[in-house]
Amino acid sequence: MKHCPLNLSRISHVINEFNSIIFFFFCRTLEYLSRHLYRVSLRGGDTGMTAKNVAIVWAPNLLRSKSLELGGVAALQGVGVQVR
Repeated sequence: MKHCPLNLSRISHVINEFNSIIFFFFCRTLEYLSRHLYRVSLRGGDTGMTAKNVAIVWAPNLLRSKSLELGGVAALQGVGVQVR
């Protein structure tokens, strides 16, 4: 069996392509979720999920930071809700 030299250039290219594909689907998923949550907030009168309530429920999941994960529940006390 012959030794095959690693083609680092090719490996780097494949990794970059994979990252591009993943990023594309991440963006599409985020776009779909954003549109869905917007539609949910439009029916806030029927469902009780106003824009403010949607933000309270979803923001901690969508806008995570490492410090909040490490800080536990006490770290959430500093998180506020902004309403226009």
